[in-house]
Amino acid sequence: MTVPDEFLLLFFQNASKALSDLDCRAEIGETLWVLADCRRCLLDKQRSVLNRSVAGFNSDRASSFHITDEQVQQRLAKIKTEPSLSPEILESMEKMNESARLALCRLVLYTESHSKEDPDSRDLQREGNLDRSRLLEYIALCRTAIKLECVQNHLTDAAIPLFEDLPPPDADEPTAFKLPQTRLEKIEGLIARAVGWHHDFATNGIKRIFLTPGPNEFSDDKEVIILFQQLVMEMRTVVMQASLQANQKPMSDTDQGGVTTVVAVNYSEVGEEGEANLSQAPRQSSIDPSLTEEEQKRQIRIASEAARLQQALLEELLNMPETERAAKLREAKNASDDFLKRAMDLPVGRERIAFLQSVDPRTQKLLAMHKIWNGLLLANGGKVPSSVAKN
Repeated sequence: MTVPDEFLLLFFQNASKALSDLDCRAEIGETLWVLADCRRCLLDKQRSVLNRSVAGFNSDRASSFHITDEQVQQRLAKIKTEPSLSPEILESMEKMNESARLALCRLVLYTESHSKEDPDSRDLQREGNLDRSRLLEYIALCRTAIKLECVQNHLTDAAIPLFEDLPPPDADEPTAFKLPQTRLEKIEGLIARAVGWHHDFATNGIKRIFLTPGPNEFSDDKEVIILFQQLVMEMRTVVMQASLQANQKPMSDTDQGGVTTVVAVNYSEVGEEGEANLSQAPRQSSIDPSLTEEEQKRQIRIASEAARLQQALLEELLNMPETERAAKLREAKNASDDFLKRAMDLPVGRERIAFLQSVDPRTQKLLAMHKIWNGLLLANGGKVPSSVAKN
């Protein structure tokens, strides 16, 4: 018997709820889980939901209409190849998959944030190259992390711990921790450990691959490049939102190595920049104390101006009539597509950098609008968040 769509909808809905309601503390306890343990936990949850859903479905029907777990699993294994799958099934399945991604990330962050083990004593990669599969895992977890409510609350307010059972930050926490991007960088470090990297190793590897001129092992890997660009936009947006909600100026961390750095640097070797004047600003906590007081103040002014310009562009778009904004965003997208194609056609190195530096101010503005708006939508499920509609 073919497993009916009616059952699949029931299973997807039940599984989504079970994954969303997952209690990290009850599941993990005091142990340190690795990524494989977190995945195994989710698989067990889904299997348990499947067993209960099948039993409940069968109990409501005549015996001739009973289905088995094996039949369900067989259909699920081939469901993506079904030619006429209903939009309702697709939507429900994607909701379950998204719930699984969020649950996995919560488990990862919980076990890493509660670990009492010294990271330097763990068997983490500290040298060599970044493995592609781990890099994709890292990017995926980072992109998911910034969707979590606990992460967004923690980024908005340093006094709110990442998880309720964690102690609040110490009163003598470094001033830098008051900045959302500093807290986000710590979360990046937790994810780096989860995929098997020492944070410094991950930081240096990402700087080498994405931020350093010259060819590398991922120069021609468009999938990795595109996913990293999406991560850049999404992290830019979440830091900006957290800063606005906390009434702080969003500052960048161009000289630090976390992924948050990429919200504020030329990605001349990524191929989608053209807005350097809007984003090259140092993080306040990273300012060299050996500089003169006047130079420190100058760098802080640069950071504040960069934040002001970014917010001004966003407000300009938000305040446009809908039709005018749609036209402006189409123009920005066309400019971005043309710019990216021309940049990627040039060889890596000085020629591409020279092209990036030659972009006229009008195009820079369009590129910035395209990036900021797309980042806003990507981080908010395709909708404009009311929290940034007015500053």
